[in-house]
Amino acid sequence: MRIHWTVSAENDLDEIFKYYLNTIWEEKAEWFEDIIIDAVNKIREFPLWVRESFRIPGARELVI
Repeated sequence: MRIHWTVSAENDLDEIFKYYLNTIWEEKAEWFEDIIIDAVNKIREFPLWVRESFRIPGARELVI
């Protein structure tokens, strides 16, 4: 399964990282970013793990 990060999703991930970087510390920000990326990458192995997209026919969406 091909995974496509939208610009909006990439921006959200950057904002999440910056938030944790500014409020906690760098290690925790990197850890949280890794958790999100790992969850997205699991879609390749388990595509039925995530819901079907209501907006894009034939696509799936992972809401974190």
